[in-house]
Amino acid sequence: MKNVLYYILLLLLFSACANKVTPTGGSKDILPPALVNVFPENNLINFNASQIVFTFDEFVQLNDATNQILISPIPEKQPTIKAYKKTVTVTFESPLIQNTTYSINFGKSVADVHEGNINDTIHYVFSTGDYIDSLSMNGKVQDASTLKSCAKYSVFLYSIVDRTNLDSLLKNKPSYCTRTNESGNFVFNNLRKGSYYLVALDDKNNNNMVDAEEIVGFVSGVIDLPVNRTFVVKVFKPIPTELRLLKSVVLDQTTALVNYNLPASINVKTINNKLNINQFEIIKNDNTDSVFIHLKDTSIEEAQLLFSDGQNINDTLSFSFGEKKKNDLNLEIKNIQHTSDTLMLLSNHPIKPFPIYTFIYRDTTMIDSLKLIPINSTHYYFDKYNFKQGERYRLELPKGRIEDIYGNMNDSMVVNTSLVDKEHSGNVALHLDYSINENPYLIQLLNSDFALVDQQRILKGQNIKEVHFDYLMPGKYYFRVVNDNDNDQKLSMGVINKKQPESIWMTDLFSVRANWDLDISLKLDKEYDRPLNEPN
Repeated sequence: MKNVLYYILLLLLFSACANKVTPTGGSKDILPPALVNVFPENNLINFNASQIVFTFDEFVQLNDATNQILISPIPEKQPTIKAYKKTVTVTFESPLIQNTTYSINFGKSVADVHEGNINDTIHYVFSTGDYIDSLSMNGKVQDASTLKSCAKYSVFLYSIVDRTNLDSLLKNKPSYCTRTNESGNFVFNNLRKGSYYLVALDDKNNNNMVDAEEIVGFVSGVIDLPVNRTFVVKVFKPIPTELRLLKSVVLDQTTALVNYNLPASINVKTINNKLNINQFEIIKNDNTDSVFIHLKDTSIEEAQLLFSDGQNINDTLSFSFGEKKKNDLNLEIKNIQHTSDTLMLLSNHPIKPFPIYTFIYRDTTMIDSLKLIPINSTHYYFDKYNFKQGERYRLELPKGRIEDIYGNMNDSMVVNTSLVDKEHSGNVALHLDYSINENPYLIQLLNSDFALVDQQRILKGQNIKEVHFDYLMPGKYYFRVVNDNDNDQKLSMGVINKKQPESIWMTDLFSVRANWDLDISLKLDKEYDRPLNEPN
């Protein structure tokens, strides 16, 4: 019996050892690391230390320190900031300015090691003088073309002594810096009394400088602190002040493309005396930033060409055509949805000039033929035809009707097009409330991605208070009204420190439904800048 009991106990022992049980721990840590000490102490005057040590109640790490930690005014050299066990140490690598109030905002950079809980309340202030500056100012940063709030944008204040030389300020680092929150709002604290210039930008390279072609905005004029005002900064992609080559690429055995950063009138010349410019067909337009180079002589494999605007640029570019893909003829007919749309034919190669027709069918009945009219040798538009909304059409371009300069012939093309009907579309009437238009207005219909769908004009002095957009496809849209003071029929952007972008008014996002009429009202007040009610 004893032996039986012995074996039973042995079996129970082995069974207990075989069943592994996960040890129970405590509840998940959801608390951020707490700051328990800082040396030297916060809000200290007559600060003369070279290092600040922040001590927490648990092990910490730094996340995205470059973007999150802001020290204002910006020291001459970037301080060294390190996390080690329960401490974060800031070591200054350059002397601090005398009689100056500094602030260090850690943003969301400090987190505990194990769970990543963030302490976003750490704000340290000290002064190298005998008092701490206490002035503040606030504002909002918005996109000039949409009025959308701009999150995580840098905002700079430049201290001004000479009010006549603002240009030189932007070549230096600012006196104070901060960053917008998720709602596009910003706050400056601990500012000194004085005169300042305010700039906001998307500082992608984090160099705290206004670089060429960065998205930027500014407040016109000088700000004298203290001030009781909320500032709104409209940021924009600045108009380039200098023409610059962006790219040059060979597309196929006979075609190359050259792009510049803004529209310009470009002249092209050959460099090699053995080549003649008449061996090339150059397609350009003063209103675009692209130049297409087409070889007329297909035996040419390499070419050096000089691109010049007669003033600022002289770019010598080399092209190697021989190893690229075959130069097939590719045609595209741009479809239409509305009677106001232009029916276009686009070609990747120049087309030999001779009369070209396409044929229009309704069901199986041919109802008309349309002549192609050249804009240039690769862009054509069709004769105007009285298309009707709601009707379905078929366009046919027979095989062999088009020949490019390389002898390639077109394949037959069939394009079915249907102009949207009332049953499947909606109509919108925009009611405008304004006293008098001192400049022309552009009434622009934008889709939910802020791309232009259609626009109408109200000329200066015209008393038009209702604008209609009909036969719209169901979807979400905005209305944008542009104060078109330069009368160029588009929303014009600005130049840093020189010119603000044109002012706009925006509606909220609205929905167009099929077979539905919608009325929307918009007040064109003098504020111009009513914030956009952004959808969730």
